[in-house]
Amino acid sequence: MSKKRPLWVADSETDPFLHGRFPAPFIWGAYNGNTYHQFNTTREFVDYISLIDCVVYAHNGGKFDWHFFLDQVPEFTELMVINGRVSKFNIGLCEFRDSYNILPARLAKIGAKDVDFDYSILEREVRDHPANRRETERYLEQDCVALYGAVAGFEAEYGRPLTLAGAAFKHWHQMSGLPVPQSTKLASDTARPFYYGGRVEVGHWGEYWGDFEVVDLNSAYPRAMCDHHPYGEVMEITDQLPGTRPEIEQSLITLKCVSRGALPYKAPDGPEKGELKFPDDDTVREYHVTGWEYLAGIDTGTITDIEIVECVIYDDVITFAQYVEHYTQQKIAAKRAGNDMAYARAKFFLNTLYGKYAADPEKYQDHMILGSRNTLAAEDDGWSFCTEVARDLAVVSRPIAESKHRYYNVATAASITGYVRAQLWLAICKVGRVNVLYCDTDCLATTNTTGLELHPTKLGAWDVEAVCDYAAIAAKKLYAFRRKGHVRQSNEYKTAHRGVRLAPRQIITVARGGSVIYKSDAPAFSITNGWSFTERTITGCAETKTTIETEKM
Repeated sequence: MSKKRPLWVADSETDPFLHGRFPAPFIWGAYNGNTYHQFNTTREFVDYISLIDCVVYAHNGGKFDWHFFLDQVPEFTELMVINGRVSKFNIGLCEFRDSYNILPARLAKIGAKDVDFDYSILEREVRDHPANRRETERYLEQDCVALYGAVAGFEAEYGRPLTLAGAAFKHWHQMSGLPVPQSTKLASDTARPFYYGGRVEVGHWGEYWGDFEVVDLNSAYPRAMCDHHPYGEVMEITDQLPGTRPEIEQSLITLKCVSRGALPYKAPDGPEKGELKFPDDDTVREYHVTGWEYLAGIDTGTITDIEIVECVIYDDVITFAQYVEHYTQQKIAAKRAGNDMAYARAKFFLNTLYGKYAADPEKYQDHMILGSRNTLAAEDDGWSFCTEVARDLAVVSRPIAESKHRYYNVATAASITGYVRAQLWLAICKVGRVNVLYCDTDCLATTNTTGLELHPTKLGAWDVEAVCDYAAIAAKKLYAFRRKGHVRQSNEYKTAHRGVRLAPRQIITVARGGSVIYKSDAPAFSITNGWSFTERTITGCAETKTTIETEKM
């Protein structure tokens, strides 16, 4: 058995983020659990670490730190890219990884980073002042030590997987004793039309004055995983529903009907093609739904004129109750002990496993660093240009070979997500649709909670997260809810502003029909577009996006 390569971590400090300014690194740190090393240039860091047979992590390195030296990656080096994140590559003896793949949150959020730092001392004009330099070096070392502790703690319990989903998948099958599922492209194509995301809807646009509560479904997806879901191979495709309720729950159903908000729908064409909607009208449409959603529609009387087109029945069912119980107990124990990192890890594992079953290898790409002089020749082998990393180096990509395709069981993931959407719909109907200001996946903002089981921790019950007296709802994922009794405090508002960082007053402006301009200070990296900054004009509940690219370093 080969010896595991030593673990290192690294971090860099750059110019403070400012819209339009490329943040160049001016100092690097690296730590191996025993000794800390500091470097004044990127070249010094790469030259040093590439001579060590080790695995080195940077947090968010795949979308930030590692991109500062992609131009030093040797030609023909393979890059592993996961969801646009450069997740693994080699220079010399060293393997570079992104720890965000196993710890998918800001380190400060999970208690592994001291956030008390004045970033203005990193400005070029002042950072060489002795006091500022000492504080920067202290902060950088502290970050490296904290990151090492987080990654080493993960490895001590779960080994060295590349991703959290992979680790969860492996541990589930070890725990259950079941083999890793092996499905087919045909089975995947059959089930994938039933796999959707969460339900997000605005019930009241603009401002709302009055009391309401924000309630969350406790551990929505873990609770769903405790039930039974379709598994294995397709046993039968029929135009008849099974005879029992549990059999219907574990089926995938294509039907034509009138839906009054109960069922998910993606338009096959037109301007709304692919957008997840929940129609509420007299139109008969063809829906692809899980048995959970079909029964929720029947139980609430919100689907009519039903014609069953096709019902997909599987030869087995599966439950993840043992897995959920294991990590729920870990989460409870970590919370009691005040161990934020262990709590975060348990929470990650609870919410990550099911998605692995829906993996779609047809979307996966191989990536490689290639000299510009060879990119045209590589097109004959299926490679296409992604982005330039230096004057004579580029990243190229091509779909992975069919021989590498691995299908698991999309039906299982579809059923779990459908279960959560069904529970949300049942809750909406209990409190009354007219009382729902907003909903998002496992959360309701509602003026009425009658009929809901309220409990702060019980799996599948609803927890009151906030009691509010004002709402400004500008769009999906863009709102500000004012907590009742909190005045001029940092937590006065519960907000959502996906893709942008807006203050509550800005969200209120948009909800009132006004406009705000958002300019990102932090750069974004895309494997296809390189470095860029984003500028968005958000106007009266509608959003126009402009992406501005900056000059490459």
